[in-house]
Amino acid sequence: MLACTACQVRLPNSALPAQLGRRTFHDASLSASGTQSCASCHDPARAHALGNKLAIQLGGADGQAHGYRATPSLRYLEHNPPFRFDEEGAPNGGINRDGRAASLAEQAERPLLAAHEIANATSEEKCRNSMTCPPGTTPT
Repeated sequence: MLACTACQVRLPNSALPAQLGRRTFHDASLSASGTQSCASCHDPARAHALGNKLAIQLGGADGQAHGYRATPSLRYLEHNPPFRFDEEGAPNGGINRDGRAASLAEQAERPLLAAHEIANATSEEKCRNSMTCPPGTTPT
């Protein structure tokens, strides 16, 4: 998961991770452009899939970088089996387009650092792009 040196997380109750995740998912200030959040491409009102008519979404630091494919839904990812090769040698399971993420936390980090998506150069840059620390955190 992304390590944020700008904010120190405090976990006062079990609801905080979900609240922090929801806020992060919708927070465009975390992007290099300041205009794109996860929800920009994964619309909660549309099963966390594409919310517009573009076949391939634009992202990146200037908002003009083309993605590689249509935006997939994020629903049911927690049910994906771990990545493996089946008895015929075909790849199966995993998270991300090539199965390389071993967990949802690892998958969530990739778009934040991908040049064609949220486009932060480092996890520290992601933290600096946020104007304030998320709820339940304190500045360090």
